[in-house]
Amino acid sequence: MIREIKRDNSLIIYIDGNTGVGGMERKDDKMAVIDFLEGQIYARKGVAFLSYATRVPIVPVLSYWNDDQHPVVHLLEPIYPDRSQDTEEFCVSTTQRLYDLLGELVIKEPAQWNGWLYLSNFSVPSSEEVVQAKENSAYTFNQQRFDVFPWENNHCLFDSKTYETFKISENLSKVLPLLTDYYSSSDLEEIMSKDLLHSLIHRKVLIG
Repeated sequence: MIREIKRDNSLIIYIDGNTGVGGMERKDDKMAVIDFLEGQIYARKGVAFLSYATRVPIVPVLSYWNDDQHPVVHLLEPIYPDRSQDTEEFCVSTTQRLYDLLGELVIKEPAQWNGWLYLSNFSVPSSEEVVQAKENSAYTFNQQRFDVFPWENNHCLFDSKTYETFKISENLSKVLPLLTDYYSSSDLEEIMSKDLLHSLIHRKVLIG
């Protein structure tokens, strides 16, 4: 890649794929922990490193389909290597900047981004406290964090905090959105197994 840059050729790199040597689940010093949407992810910083090493700017490009189903491409302001920063500082700050730009578009057009399907592979694990089910407690569906959606012939549950996607039964996909009020654990055991109820509470899909 450096050789091609020195030949005055341009490189197209898809930063949101986050793939390369070691796969999506690589977590070492070649990765940077950055903020993305409502959580944190491990992101490859090779794009920023190439820019810094070759002193060539990065031109961010965002593309999506408009309401008329025509492709729209935005070329944003170039990001020039800042030699006042050391290599690591520039790589982390620039990678964060690129994902900030991506995040703005994902928020506007969430249905157009296929990264949802593999984002959990490089999300930083949450350190939140584990919740256990309690007798005689009331629970409701955690709509602020979870969403139910169809995908191909499956029904899925998406966790916006950890970016994980779980396959669920068709019946559960219909039940969860209806739990807008608080229901006792005994009432919920009338419509689902005790093990499933405890699992949903453990994952904070149901909250008290």
